[in-house]
Amino acid sequence: MKWSDIDRIDAGMLDFLTADLLYVVIHAAARSVTIDETADGFRQLENAVFERWPQIKDGWAALYKGTPSQPRCETLWRRAD
Repeated sequence: MKWSDIDRIDAGMLDFLTADLLYVVIHAAARSVTIDETADGFRQLENAVFERWPQIKDGWAALYKGTPSQPRCETLWRRAD
């Protein structure tokens, strides 16, 4: 998937009782890809996303700082058309 194909970026936290897990869903017209923070290369993806869309960094950080054991999902960026 090319950066230019991305239409929306969602991120959220999943509650696994003993730990919370951050995940990201990258949406494009043809497909969506879900990646969680346990995947190899997640931090590199995170850094690349922040370089491309720096405005989502605060929303991303807010997910980490949210109430533990509270599943949540936010749309962090959507293509303005």
